[in-house]
Amino acid sequence: MANTKKTDKNLTCLFKDITDKYPERQLAPCKTDSRIWRHASSHAAVERIIELAKYFPELSPLINSLEDFSLYEKHYNQIVATEYFCENFFNLETLSTKKNKRR
Repeated sequence: MANTKKTDKNLTCLFKDITDKYPERQLAPCKTDSRIWRHASSHAAVERIIELAKYFPELSPLINSLEDFSLYEKHYNQIVATEYFCENFFNLETLSTKKNKRR
């Protein structure tokens, strides 16, 4: 029986719709010509995706099918490989929540 598992670059980027819907979050736009793609189901990616699903509800229903998605190289670097995006994102969310509570 032949292996039918898709390669990373043939999978849809998990964050494609999110980058379009939330441009203020400053996620890099997907580039389909990128040579480097990562599986969204890698252990490190899954941990970050679960954290981000609290803030991007579109991710929640996809968590059980991450093997069907990939991560564009820049998204992997922004979200998984470095702490910068998540730290800044969570700090912005905390500040926003505090401002809303004061009103």
